[in-house]
Amino acid sequence: MPVKLAAAAAGDGQSVRRAVVIGIGRYRGRAELPYAPTDAQRVEAALRARGYEVTSLHDGEGGQAKGTITAARVLAEVRRVVDDSDEDDVVVVYACCHGDRFGGRPYLTMADTPVRGRGAHGMPLAALFAALRGKTRWVAVFLDACRMGLGLDPSVGVAAQHVDDKAGGFAFLSGSRADGLSQDDRDAGVFTACLVAGLDGAAADAEGAVRFSALARHVQDGVEAWRRGPIGALRKSAQAAIVRLEVADLAIVPPFPFHELAPCSAGKITSATCSSRGLVATTDTRSMLRVWDVATRGLVLEQSMYEPVVAGRRPYGYYGGAAFSPDGAVLAACAGEGTVRAWTMATGKEVAIDAGVGCMATKLAWHPDGRTLAVGAEDGVHLFRRRADGGFKAGRVLTGHAGTVWALAFAADGTLITGAEDHEVRQWRIGDGATVGRWHLDGPVWAVAASPGGHVIATGGVDQSLKVKNPVRLWARTSGALVRVLSEHGGGVTGLAFSPDGRYLATACGDGAARLWRVADGQRVRALSVAVPGQAERPGACAVAFCADGAQLFVGFGDGRGRLYAIDPRS
Repeated sequence: MPVKLAAAAAGDGQSVRRAVVIGIGRYRGRAELPYAPTDAQRVEAALRARGYEVTSLHDGEGGQAKGTITAARVLAEVRRVVDDSDEDDVVVVYACCHGDRFGGRPYLTMADTPVRGRGAHGMPLAALFAALRGKTRWVAVFLDACRMGLGLDPSVGVAAQHVDDKAGGFAFLSGSRADGLSQDDRDAGVFTACLVAGLDGAAADAEGAVRFSALARHVQDGVEAWRRGPIGALRKSAQAAIVRLEVADLAIVPPFPFHELAPCSAGKITSATCSSRGLVATTDTRSMLRVWDVATRGLVLEQSMYEPVVAGRRPYGYYGGAAFSPDGAVLAACAGEGTVRAWTMATGKEVAIDAGVGCMATKLAWHPDGRTLAVGAEDGVHLFRRRADGGFKAGRVLTGHAGTVWALAFAADGTLITGAEDHEVRQWRIGDGATVGRWHLDGPVWAVAASPGGHVIATGGVDQSLKVKNPVRLWARTSGALVRVLSEHGGGVTGLAFSPDGRYLATACGDGAARLWRVADGQRVRALSVAVPGQAERPGACAVAFCADGAQLFVGFGDGRGRLYAIDPRS
């Protein structure tokens, strides 16, 4: 009687990403691999940051005891993960361990594998592939192990055919050739270091997706650069990653979810601000102020900031910024010809302001008490004080910068931080207008931001020394010590924003990307940009602002697009 095979369960339409990460450093009668558990933990962290459910099997600190990561245990965990997955899901396996070949077949050496010549050779790679054959139709395998180039091993074809039958994708990337070694750098496997960087965003496309083909190319290029470098050149074994991309490409990391706000601005977005009441406002080079409701993404206010040029006044090519008061009740904005205006958000009515600044205005910032508004300008910083009737009166002008003030922000204690064309960042005590701290940088300062607690200051702009690629610098505000340099920016940095909890810093750059960084270690976790056809130039990222709950980041681009990106709290 013929056996009727049960049909694979249909997917639920919801893609879940699962991974089994293996790192074995200690063996029975074999040389230890001190970096393997650490490398596995790095891959685990990178995958978790990308939304993966990770099963971790490593014998390093916080892991399993020596000798417990056996072939039977690894295969059982892989089968369990596959059984828990349906056809919409993605399953990734990463292993960092010893590898070997017997009879032309590849084996992974497990903690319980006897030494060579005693009848057992470890776990056949074919057994791993067999364990991966289940309902899921998207499978990727990454091996940082020696002698793992597969050549014509038939198990590859079987695994590939399995997912091909499901109209899915199968991908394999190895850290060595069939007769080669997988090399370590000073403190990590080279293959894995490149893999983690690619997962962290270095191999991402314009929409944030990391596809296997791009990830493989990033790893290959990174390994080759290391091999030709001063350390790799000393190695006798020339490591080169071997790619087996079978059936179809697949997205290891999906595109970042975002919502594009409409209407799209007709000009470059020059600033962005989010309110505590769930609104986002932008200004642009057409001198338009727009406000959207974050929840509904509907436009709630559209206002021209333009004032006709009159005798004695001249138009400017820069069209200022906007800022919500700390309580979200008032929105203030400024424009290039010196206009300063404000609106009560509850009614949409304009708030009276005594006068503009009389010259080009650039950006605004509110004192934490909500009663003082600072406006950057060509001739310094103009302070406006809230009157009893709700309007504003002009007050002190802070002078000292030898050039236009392009950026300003208040720290939590009310200290004002400014950045200017004169390459200086200054701290001010606004009560008496005294400068209480200053740094001299290597180019114009276009953006500043203060962390929520006010202890860290971020600065960015253009570096003219050619020492570092347009760095964003993090400073300890009270001591003036340089804490960290973020140096991947290929263009001028025009926007900076800390997340409400202080964990992240967002940067906007003229090279087309907004980047999200972890403040604690300076690691980049995202790069966000607009997809363009072919070799077309990507529009610059010009402005960034976090929503009040930290769950979304607004990015304004040079082509007028404004996008709200979801921020994964696990990043």
